[in-house]
Amino acid sequence: MSPTKIFLDNSIIDRVKDLIANGQKILAIKLIRSHGRILNKKGVGLKEAKYAADNLQTSNPDSQAIVVANWKINSVIASGPLGEKIEMDLDTLQMHFLSSLRSVGVEEVNNLLDLLNYIREWQGEDSV
Repeated sequence: MSPTKIFLDNSIIDRVKDLIANGQKILAIKLIRSHGRILNKKGVGLKEAKYAADNLQTSNPDSQAIVVANWKINSVIASGPLGEKIEMDLDTLQMHFLSSLRSVGVEEVNNLLDLLNYIREWQGEDSV
């Protein structure tokens, strides 16, 4: 069975590692629980956070939970209808999709907005 992946920002991972190195494992576990996320799950449980902290401390390859650094999509480059390349953040891209409603159609815009919501959920953000 593959380990549960707990996603954290790099800055939080560094803080967790510092806490563990300084003998403050309980605070490290609390930090993992409060800032971590598991895909398709509400929150990080105590047991999962403990396994992840243990893994950071001992690098056990058989751990039941591991910490993984978050990826974040800051912007995307889209090709416009005339072939021009446009770099946008996700909010601007969403507005662009909504403003294309008449020319692209409701179903296609809905699919594009679903894609944006999927990216936001994948990053641990709330969908709009």
